[in-house]
Amino acid sequence: MEDPGPSRKKRCVSEEKRKFQEKWSNAYFVLPQGSDKVICLICKQVNAMLKEYNIKRHYDTNHKMYDKFMGKERRTKLEQLQRGLTVQQSVFTNLAKSGEAVTQASYVVAHEIARRSKPFSDGEFVRDCILKVADIVCPEQKSKFRDISLSNDTVTRRIEDLANDLKEQLGLRVEGLGKGSFSIALDESTDISDTAQLLIFRTVTEDFEIGEELLSMESIKDRTRGIDICDALCRSLDAYNVELTSMVDKNHNLMEKLQEEFHHRFSDFSDHEKSFNLFQDPFTCAPEEEPAEMQFELIDPQESSEARAAYRDKNLIEFYKGLSPSTYPALRQHAIRMASLFGSTYICEKTFSTMAINKSKLRSRLTDAHLHAVLRIATTEMEPDIKGIVANRRRHHKSHSK
Repeated sequence: MEDPGPSRKKRCVSEEKRKFQEKWSNAYFVLPQGSDKVICLICKQVNAMLKEYNIKRHYDTNHKMYDKFMGKERRTKLEQLQRGLTVQQSVFTNLAKSGEAVTQASYVVAHEIARRSKPFSDGEFVRDCILKVADIVCPEQKSKFRDISLSNDTVTRRIEDLANDLKEQLGLRVEGLGKGSFSIALDESTDISDTAQLLIFRTVTEDFEIGEELLSMESIKDRTRGIDICDALCRSLDAYNVELTSMVDKNHNLMEKLQEEFHHRFSDFSDHEKSFNLFQDPFTCAPEEEPAEMQFELIDPQESSEARAAYRDKNLIEFYKGLSPSTYPALRQHAIRMASLFGSTYICEKTFSTMAINKSKLRSRLTDAHLHAVLRIATTEMEPDIKGIVANRRRHHKSHSK
C-alpha cells in the first residue's frame, strides 16, 4: 500500500496575518474594515476574508459593470463612493447621538420631577407643554422634542436609575469609613399606609468633605421595638459594609443606650466643652492638659506663624484639611470626629416633610422602593451622573406618543 505521506494541516486565516493592499481599493472598490475585513463601497457588504480571491469574486459576481470606469474616471468614482460611505456612517453616528440626547433629556426631567416631589405621571404633562412651546419657539425642531419619552412607566424607570446611581456614589464615599469617625441619625414616622418608615442618615466625612446624606429608608411592617429598629439599622449598615460591632452588644440594647444618651444630651455638654474648644481654636488650649498623643501636635502649630496665618485666613474645615495627615494624625482625627456631628435635626424634618408630600392620600399606592428613590433624589447634595447612565444603556428608546 502506498504511503500517503504526512498530512497537510489547513491554514488558519488569522495565522497568515494577511494585510490589506492599497491596490485593491482601485481594482475592486473596497476599503479595509478593522484588521481582518473589507467593506465593499458599492453595496456596503462586509467581507470577512481578507483574501484577494474572495474580494475579486464578489466584485466580478456583483459589480462587473463598474469595469467601464477606467483611469482618472475610476479614481473619481472611488472618491465618490468613499464620500458616500463617510456620509452614511456620519448619519448613523448622528442618529446615535440624537438618541442619547433624547434619553438624557428624559432623565433630566425625571430628576426634576423627583426632586420637586411631583407625581410620576406629570412627565406626560411636561412633554405636552414642551411640544406647545416648540410649536411657537422652534416649530422646525418639534420632531426632536416629540421623541422624548416621558410616560409614567418611563419616568418611573428613570427615577429608579437615578436613585441607584446616587446610591452607588454614596457607597463609594462611605466605603472604608466604618473605622473612622462619623455620626448616624435615626428618625421614625408612620406614612399614610400605616407603615413605619425608619430613616437613617449619616454624615459623610471624606478628607473633611462633609455632607448629611440619606443612607437608607427601612420599612418596618409590624412592631417598632428597639430590637426591630436596631435590626433595620444593622441591615442598612451591612449593605454599605460599615462595621459597628462595638456599638451593638449581644443583647441588642442599643435603643436603651440611645434613650439614656438623649436624656443626658444637654446635661453633659460641659463634659465635652473641652473637646469643642480644642476643635474651634487649637491655638488657645494648653497642650499639657490634652492627651499625650496630641500634646506635641499642638505645640508645633502654636509656635508657627504660618499655621496661625492659615487658621486666620481659612475657614475651620479648610484649616484642618490643610494639616499634614502624617504630622498631625491625632489632631486631624479629633477634628474629623467633631466635624462629623449632626448640627441639627433639619435633615430629618426635611425628609419626613418630603415623604408626607409624596406618600399622600392621592398617592398612597407609591411603593416603598419608589418612595425611597424619591427621598434619595430629593434630599441629596450629590448630582446623579446622567451622562454616565445614558452611556451605559444598550438601547435608547424613543417615545411612540404623538
